[in-house]
Amino acid sequence: MAGRVITVAQDGTGDFTTVQAAVDSVPFGNNFRTVIRVAPGVYRQPVYVPKRKNFITLAGLRPEDTVLTWNNSASRIDHHQVEGLNLQNIH
Repeated sequence: MAGRVITVAQDGTGDFTTVQAAVDSVPFGNNFRTVIRVAPGVYRQPVYVPKRKNFITLAGLRPEDTVLTWNNSASRIDHHQVEGLNLQNIH
């Protein structure tokens, strides 16, 4: 299998609307390059990439146009790390 390209666009024109959803779609133990292309915009969301999700590249067009940001600081860490659980199947 060749590499895979996933597109994230907040307006719904991509495969996913959030970066985390795109990362979550990559299987654990992935053996193929997966490029997650992030469309221009400001994405205010935590992004957690588990260490068992290999060969992932996040790519935006330009750093001025594609921004990933969250409200964490040295004294406040807000994350949603749940390894091995598929959050899409929880109701």
